[in-house]
Amino acid sequence: MPHGRKLVKLGRTWQSRLHVLRNLATALIEHQRIRVTPARARAVRGMADRIITLAKKQHLTDIRKRQLLGGILYSKSAVEKVMTDLLPRYKDKWGNYTKVKRDGWRRGDGSNMSTIEYRGNPYELYEKETFRETVVSKLPQFEVKLLGQELILYESRLDLVKQTFQTLQQSTERTPSDELRMQRSQDQMKFFERQIDRVKRELTYFKVEEQPAKAALI
Repeated sequence: MPHGRKLVKLGRTWQSRLHVLRNLATALIEHQRIRVTPARARAVRGMADRIITLAKKQHLTDIRKRQLLGGILYSKSAVEKVMTDLLPRYKDKWGNYTKVKRDGWRRGDGSNMSTIEYRGNPYELYEKETFRETVVSKLPQFEVKLLGQELILYESRLDLVKQTFQTLQQSTERTPSDELRMQRSQDQMKFFERQIDRVKRELTYFKVEEQPAKAALI
């Protein structure tokens, strides 16, 4: 019997596959476009479309929608982006919110790669604009907007990790699992601090300050 042929298993158990798909869906919502293998793009496309369908259900309150989306996505920023950015964008569209296209090969092992993205994202709009008008001068302005979005994302993530670390540090009775979480929080803080420094260095390349970059967001 041809059972399970429509399911892209990704060579994993269902628990591991669900974890991978939730990670990919979170990254896709936060960045609007990600580059993955064709199998992963096909597998995550259904979840990405169902997330928008869930957010558009009219019989659910906004609080309930955020609770259900929080059970799928791994970050609060992704949940807020669905409610504030993607939901108004697709209020008059029913289905087919994402698209997949071939994107060459991956350096190293030569695997085929694909790009999955939400329709109407800033990258797609910019590419259509440059193709139609060939406005190369707008590239620095667009880069500044993207860097400003990255800066806000990394700063919000850093604040959340710091709050978690401070809460664990103030606890009088810490278990070994709490010590492990503190170590992970320290590693995450170092990672986000490096990313913030990188974004700020790139902003200085365009000779733009931090606040103007945030104000220039789409």
